[in-house]
Amino acid sequence: MNIVQNDYGYDMTFTIKDADGDVVDISTTKLTLLLRDVATDDKIEKALEITDASNGICRYVVEADVFKYTNVYSYQIEITGASSLTTIIGTENINVNEKIWDCSSL
Repeated sequence: MNIVQNDYGYDMTFTIKDADGDVVDISTTKLTLLLRDVATDDKIEKALEITDASNGICRYVVEADVFKYTNVYSYQIEITGASSLTTIIGTENINVNEKIWDCSSL
């Protein structure tokens, strides 16, 4: 996933699927986005909002200052079920690319 440094206010949408690729009903779960700075190993945790539980869809609305530096983060989603059993799925990267300012119209 590629995003632009300092951009915020947009949705990062995720679909939770099982090992067979089938969507998972997440209506009785708590979801957390786990971000780890690949260079420093610093960690950020953000709550995910469930937007369509029966189709496994959730989102994180990117907040200001979360991706303020060019960087690479690995991310996972932590799923805590009604029985308090926690599962962590996925390990993918988010590449934060430098914001290029267009000053040609100034």
